[in-house]
Amino acid sequence: MIHTSVVIKELTVFSGIIEAKGKISDLSGHSISFIVDPPLTDLNESDSIMVDGACLTITNASNEGHRFTVDIVSETLKRTNLGQLSINDSVNLERSVKYGDRIGGHLVQGHVDSTGKILKITTVENSWIISVKIPKKIIKLCVEKGFIAINGTSLTLISVDYKMSSFEVAVVPYTYNNTTISCLHPGSVVNIETDVISKYVKNLIDPYNPV
Repeated sequence: MIHTSVVIKELTVFSGIIEAKGKISDLSGHSISFIVDPPLTDLNESDSIMVDGACLTITNASNEGHRFTVDIVSETLKRTNLGQLSINDSVNLERSVKYGDRIGGHLVQGHVDSTGKILKITTVENSWIISVKIPKKIIKLCVEKGFIAINGTSLTLISVDYKMSSFEVAVVPYTYNNTTISCLHPGSVVNIETDVISKYVKNLIDPYNPV
């Protein structure tokens, strides 16, 4: 009998459940440093971390999770809003999940598809309805009651307007108060990642779509 063993490495994937908010402490060329308070433990050099929805690699970590630095490449700057950030701006943070962890939101890769612009934020009883405009090539990947990540936060689409290339999400108080969503306003530019399953489905059916 042949016995084999399989070693499963840590997955570079996220759940869209924000663990902490960080504040930018330094911008130097293509490097960004953050202060995290309360700290995120177990942050090490070469670890993956999601910053406002973008999967980045930690190049330096110190002070027991209070500080860390990442490098930003040109592709990330082109696809995301990270190049528009300033000192003291707040960002959403999530460490990558480990094999066997509970996925509280949905599978988020940290591969931002594009940026979107906040059109309107409306308070409805104990929630906030946020309307976002995104590129037409991205809106095709959105479906009502499907998943979407805004600045790394896993949210559910409550309506999709394909003609206007916009969608709406509802945000509960806990998410609003514990993420940077509370900092958004009409005109804010946000990072958008659509559900990876919709991308694979579109890729499979496109060859059979005459349009």
